[in-house]
Amino acid sequence: MPKLIVQLTGGRFRELELERSNALGRHPDQDIQVMDPLVSKEHLVIEQLAGEWYLRDLDSRNGTWVNAERVKGRVRIQNNDRIKVGTTHLVFINRGDRRPTGDHTVTIGNSLESSIQGSLYRESAEEFLPVDLMPSVDALKRDYEKLRLASRLHREIAFDVRLDVLLPRILDHLFGLFKADRGVILLADAPLRTAAGPAVVGGTSATAGQLQPRAVKVRGKEEPESIQLSQTILNKVLVERAAVLTRDAQMDDRFQRAQSVIIQGIRSTMCVPLLARDSSVMGVIHLDSLVVANAFTEKDLGMLQAVALQASIAIENSRLVERIEREAVTRQRLEKMLSPNLVEKVVSGDVSIQKGGELRDVVVLFTDIRGFTNLTEEMPPHEVVALLNEYFELLVDVVFEFDGTLDKFMGDGLMAIWGAPVADPQAAEKALRCAIEMQQTIGRMNALRRLDGKVPIATGIGLDKGQAIVGYTGSSRTMSYTAIGPTVNIASRLCAQAKPGEVLTSGEVWRMAPELARTTEATLRPPLMLKGISTPVEAWSVAPGDTPQTSTGEREGLPLERVAFSD
Repeated sequence: MPKLIVQLTGGRFRELELERSNALGRHPDQDIQVMDPLVSKEHLVIEQLAGEWYLRDLDSRNGTWVNAERVKGRVRIQNNDRIKVGTTHLVFINRGDRRPTGDHTVTIGNSLESSIQGSLYRESAEEFLPVDLMPSVDALKRDYEKLRLASRLHREIAFDVRLDVLLPRILDHLFGLFKADRGVILLADAPLRTAAGPAVVGGTSATAGQLQPRAVKVRGKEEPESIQLSQTILNKVLVERAAVLTRDAQMDDRFQRAQSVIIQGIRSTMCVPLLARDSSVMGVIHLDSLVVANAFTEKDLGMLQAVALQASIAIENSRLVERIEREAVTRQRLEKMLSPNLVEKVVSGDVSIQKGGELRDVVVLFTDIRGFTNLTEEMPPHEVVALLNEYFELLVDVVFEFDGTLDKFMGDGLMAIWGAPVADPQAAEKALRCAIEMQQTIGRMNALRRLDGKVPIATGIGLDKGQAIVGYTGSSRTMSYTAIGPTVNIASRLCAQAKPGEVLTSGEVWRMAPELARTTEATLRPPLMLKGISTPVEAWSVAPGDTPQTSTGEREGLPLERVAFSD
C-alpha cells in the first residue's frame, strides 16, 4: 500500500496510507491536513492513474517541489521521492515499485544443493587486543579506525527509524569499515522462524516469508548491476541463525557446489543474520569481495555481528513505530464511530472490519428532535449549533456506553447500529436499553435547560432488527461505515412515527430482549402502515421510565411556540 511520510516538529514523523486519490492542504476537509501557514487550503492531489502515481499541484500560492524541482501541473512520482510544501517535507513510499538502491538487480540462486560441512562462526575467535599487546602502531591505528567508524554507525542507527534511510546508511558505513565490493541487506516481510524446519529463501516453498533486497551497494559503480546471491549461504545462515565467513569461497569446501558462488566469482564473504528479540530471523546482511581472497577476518565478522545486533534493534524499533502510527491512524478513525472497547479489539486484531459489503443481522436505531425546524427559526444560529453539539455529545456517549456503532449524523438526527462490525447476541437488548437511556438523558438535559430559561427539547426514537448490508461505502476520497437495507428504512419510519419522548420499536427487537420486557412498561400499538413498507409493522411503545424529562402535562401547559416538537 503506497504511503506518505510527513515530517512533524521535533524530528517526529507521521505515516499515512494513501487511497487512489488524496487531497492535501491546510483545510480540515482535506484527506491529508498539513498545518503549515505556507500551505494552501487546497494545495495538491496525489492520485493513481493507469497504475502509476502522480502528484498534481492545485495552483497553490507557494508551490510544490518534488526532488527540489518545482511542479507545474501533474508529474509522476516514484518510491522515495521527496516532496516539499511550504516548510513541510514529505516522502512518497511505494513498495510496489521499490527497487534496491542504485537500481541494482538482486536475485537468489535457485535449485542449488550443497552438503555444507564445517563450523560457522557464532562468536569471533579474534578479539581487539589491549593496547600494550598490539603488534605494531599501524595495527593499533587500523583497529582504532574501525572502532571509530563502528561507534559512529551505532549512534546513527540508534536515532533513525526510517528504513529507507537507515539501511543504505548502514551499507555506506560498512563499506568504510570493510574491504567489501558488494553489500546487500535483505529483509523478510514476516519473521522467518526456522526452528520448525529449514528455511527456503527465494523459492515457492518458503512459508514464513521471503527475503527481499531492501538496500544494495556496489563499490565504485553507480550504473545498475545484476547481483546473484548464493541460496546455499543464505539458507545456512537462516537455518543455523549464525554467521558465515569464508576467506576464499572459490576454494571453500562448504560452498563447492554453490553455482552462484562460482558464476559470480566470489572470493570472500561475510553473511550474518538479523535476529529479532524472540530469536526469529528478520533478514541478513551480506558482504562479499570479488577480488581479495582474504578480505575479511574473524575480527571483521565479530564487528559485523555487532552491527547486525544494533541494526536488528533499529529495524524492530522502526517496524514498531510504523505499527504504532498505523494503529494511531486506525484508532483515530474508529473512535468516531465505535465505543472505546470495540476500538481496542479492532486495533489489536481480535475483530476485523470488512471493507466490502456483507450481509449481517443488525439492530438499527434512529433518533430525531421534534419541531427542530421551528425551533431554529426562533434561536440565533450560534445557539442552534451549541444545542446540537450538546445533544449529540450526550447521545453519542450513550451509544458507546451500550457498545453501539455510530453510523452518521443527519441534521438533528442520529443513526446507530448494533451487531456490526462486531456480532453481538445481545444487540437487541443493548440497543433498546440505549434508546431508553437516551430519553432519560434528554430528560436530565431538559431539567438543566429549564433552569437556564431555555426551551426544552423532545426526541422520537425508532428501532428495528433484521438483515442489512454493512460495510464501507463512498468515494475513493471519502469512505464511511454504514448499513443499507429494509431494516434501516423501517427503523427510520418508526422514528418518524414516534411521539415526543417515545421509544417506538418493532416486534423483532422487543421479542429479542426478554429480560428487558419483564421489567419495562411497554404498549403494543396497532399495526403501523409505514411509508415505503408494503406490509403492516408490529410496533411497541416503550416507556423510558421515571425521568425528569418534560411530561405531557408540562408540554400542554407551555405556549405552543415554547415546545420543541411537532406532530
